[in-house]
Parts: sequence; C-alpha cells; structure tokens
Amino acid sequence: MWDYPYETNGIEAVRSEELRVYPAVRAESETRPAEVEPLIYTWDGWNEPTFHERKKKSYTILREAFEDKELR
Repeated sequence: MWDYPYETNGIEAVRSEELRVYPAVRAESETRPAEVEPLIYTWDGWNEPTFHERKKKSYTILREAFEDKELR
C-alpha cells in the first residue's frame, strides 16, 4: 500500500495486513451514519510494488499557463 504522500514527503510503501471497505447505501433523506460491517480483504505475504514518477501530459500546458504568474 502507498502511504499518504503529503505526510511522507513522497511515495512510500508501507506494510498492511488488510484493507477494509465500508459500503453504505441509504436514502437521500437519511442523515445519521450508516452502521455497516466492513468488507475485509487480506492477502498472503508482502511484495513491495515498483513505481516511477513521471510528469503528466498536461505538465507543459500548465507550466506555460502559469509561467508569467506571480505565486503569492
């Protein structure tokens, strides 16, 4: 799993034993929190995923658009 990049100053793989998903469907008028059982996904072993950083296709467009703007 990837750790939240703004807390780690970059992408960092972290160990996790499980992933929990809390699905909830309710009427539009319902305002109280839904009480649901999580769906739990587990796995055997641990592999550190590979990754690479890259600039998106829109990088040049945005760079040029903000080139003359002063950041405050």
